Order: sequence, then C-alpha cells, then structure tokens
Amino acid sequence: MDKKTVDEKLNTVYIKEVIGAFTECPDDDNALMIFAHLLFRISKNGKAPVALKNELRIAWDFDPDAVPEDVFENMPEPDTTFVVCNDEGEQWMPLFTSREEMGELAESNEVVEVPIRKILERICDDPKLAGLVINPETDKFAIDREGVKYLLEEVDSFEQMVEDDEGIDIDDEE
Repeated sequence: MDKKTVDEKLNTVYIKEVIGAFTECPDDDNALMIFAHLLFRISKNGKAPVALKNELRIAWDFDPDAVPEDVFENMPEPDTTFVVCNDEGEQWMPLFTSREEMGELAESNEVVEVPIRKILERICDDPKLAGLVINPETDKFAIDREGVKYLLEEVDSFEQMVEDDEGIDIDDEE
C-alpha cells in the first residue's frame, strides 16, 4: 500500500532530482538549483515528511486529544522530532524528500507532513541546531544555519515581490 499523499508526491520530487544532479556533478550551478527548488517549494507552502518520536505517537494512540490539534500544520515541538548528529556531535534537522528516504523512521514512527518553511524556522529558532541536512542517509546535502537564514530571507523577499506585483497585468501595454 502506497502511504504517500498527493502533497508529498508533488512537494519534494523535484528537490530530490536536483540533489541527484548535484551528487553527480557538485558544481555551483547544481547547488544553486537546489536552493531555487527549495525557494519555489517554500513559496508554494511545500511540505516534507517529519517523523514524530514514539512518545507522541503513543499519546496519539491512547488519547487523540492529548496531541495539539495543529500538530500537522505547524512544526512539532523540538523534543518530539528527530535530529541527526554529525561526527563532531552537532545536531542537524533532517529534511526528507520522501517517506522512502526516512527508512526505519517512517516504519516505526508517526509521520506527518510539515511545511518546509516551518522546518527552516525551527532551525533558526533552536540554537542547538547547526542547520539542515537533506536526506541524511543518502544524499547528505547540508545547509548550515546561515544558509537557512539566507534561504528564508530570499523566500520572504520573493513573496514580497509577488505580493507587490499582484494586480499588475503584464500584458497591459499603456
């Protein structure tokens, strides 16, 4: 049985493809494409799967009212999600492009789709997190905290530009 939702299929497939291109040819153009695709997905409220720790899943199973109603729309609290550590012991927030990339986490934990923007905001808000790592078990594409902040600034700038242009007919020749 396919557990993917329509959102999951549409929201992260292109990010995985450009990471694959970067893995094959790690140059500036391919790195820029990853940022461009992340920027686009965030601006379209793209989501990514996040595994909740078993304690939250158990609470959900026994008493659905024990879990906040908006847990699926907002980034869960820091102690309810998994982080990955590098060899230096730094904690990184994982971003998975699919449930398959999650491996055992998806099999043994509750998985929710969270807006990518919320994942990045969580990184900026939590000083213990060094940054973001996309598909930590396979692709291992990392963006440090400063890169995450820059990406969010670019998203905000892009959204403001779109908002400023609303109502302007580009075909109108006056």
